[in-house]
Amino acid sequence: MKTRTLRCSLLSLLGLSLLWTGQALAQQAAPSAPLPEWEKLTPQQRETLIAPLRDRWNGDPQGRPRMMEHGRRWQQMTPEQRAQARRGMHRFEHMNPEQRDRARALFLRMREMPPEQREKLRDDWKKMTRTQRHHLTGAASSPGRNRASLIRRRRAAGGVRPPVRASGSWPAVRPASRS
Repeated sequence: MKTRTLRCSLLSLLGLSLLWTGQALAQQAAPSAPLPEWEKLTPQQRETLIAPLRDRWNGDPQGRPRMMEHGRRWQQMTPEQRAQARRGMHRFEHMNPEQRDRARALFLRMREMPPEQREKLRDDWKKMTRTQRHHLTGAASSPGRNRASLIRRRRAAGGVRPPVRASGSWPAVRPASRS
């Protein structure tokens, strides 16, 4: 009889602990109340949101004009343009390094194009197959096409042209030495 009572007590304790754990998990999983409008946030909540931006701003004085320009452009965008920009950033974040390099090369190539040519490329891009797009981005990142624009930008910034190897190929891009 004692064993039976002990078993019942243990099962009751186990049941109560499972019930308590289940309630605690349900409370954690339950969605919290929606956060209020910006004006109704507490100073601590605002600080939590602003702190990373302040760190980036203070940590990169040369990048401040670029950050300010990005902020201005963001404010001028329509909600649809902002959503498209977010999708693009999300897509870029999930690319592997080779895909990122090709995307950067294509971006730089397109930025140097006149607006009419850029628009034509966008229209053509929508009609291309995945293989054709890959070929185009692979060609955009080839050393022959992108090196010239890189060298022009370096010279404009006061950098020097990297030496050509004996084989005739260009070495990896390194920051220009400031002597």
